[in-house]
Amino acid sequence: MNYIENVATTFEKFTKYLEKERSKDLKTIGRITNGLEKWLTFEFYLWLLMENEGMKPGHGSEETTDVGLEYRVLINREKTKTGKPKKKQCDIFIRSSKGFHYVEIKAPINNGNCSKVLASAVNDLRYMKKIKQQEDPSTGNLIVFGIGFDDEDWKNAKNKITNDSGLPCANGSKKRELISNIRWGVWTKEYR
Repeated sequence: MNYIENVATTFEKFTKYLEKERSKDLKTIGRITNGLEKWLTFEFYLWLLMENEGMKPGHGSEETTDVGLEYRVLINREKTKTGKPKKKQCDIFIRSSKGFHYVEIKAPINNGNCSKVLASAVNDLRYMKKIKQQEDPSTGNLIVFGIGFDDEDWKNAKNKITNDSGLPCANGSKKRELISNIRWGVWTKEYR
């Protein structure tokens, strides 16, 4: 059974792969002005399978699954109007030695209207902080992959997420940027 220990350092390895192997694509992506979250999610998922030989894809947190897409996790202290337990669909789940990493990915584009995506990111992170123990969480994570951010705008975006969520940004691009205007950060709620 294969697993990873830390989402932030794993995503950093993934961004180095993108920079080395897909730099031409990243230059193109850096110029777009609309969503790319699903592309990034799928690219990260395929990279996890490629990089971690023997990692088994699947759906749900079955014993034989190491990584999967679009999984609905149960959330603590939240119920729907009908009284059923609240669920949150996460983009990726990845096995760790202590359970599962649940990951939400957001890709805001700094086009003057990224505040909605940043607010959605904070809301997703709020759910990643409330995963029920029966889901066997190791961590709940938010990855933000920002396009078109200069230093000041990225600092403000990171501060908004950090201040609103109460979690620090782990790793993430500092001065080294992937391709000029692409930045990233990872916020993690540790369960174990």
